[in-house]
Amino acid sequence: MTSATHTKQIASAALASFLQARTAEVPTSDVSRALRRKQQRERKKRSRSHSAVDPGEKGSSEFKLSKTVSKKDPRRSTISKEERDIRQRILQMRENKRKGKPIIQPKNSAVDSDESDDDF
Repeated sequence: MTSATHTKQIASAALASFLQARTAEVPTSDVSRALRRKQQRERKKRSRSHSAVDPGEKGSSEFKLSKTVSKKDPRRSTISKEERDIRQRILQMRENKRKGKPIIQPKNSAVDSDESDDDF
């Protein structure tokens, strides 16, 4: 009989300590710090998982992105061609500047014809 009462006392003490710990107030700074650390760990895990993409998947995602511009829409395809030309010119100008060459101006037929008219 004494062992049964002893077991009940231990169980009630354990239950009381559990309930006390459950309702105990933790300082808010400690809680916020713990939450911040947890979120940082989750962000690190997420960034690692996204960076580990094999090249095959990367190519397919680029293909999906390029698919958004429709070939049937001439306005969008014209804009992309113009953007491509502008980017190419900018790259050429940067390369010339890096090498110390004079920056080459784009050749326009209208500009050339104006220069030939000035000669006479």
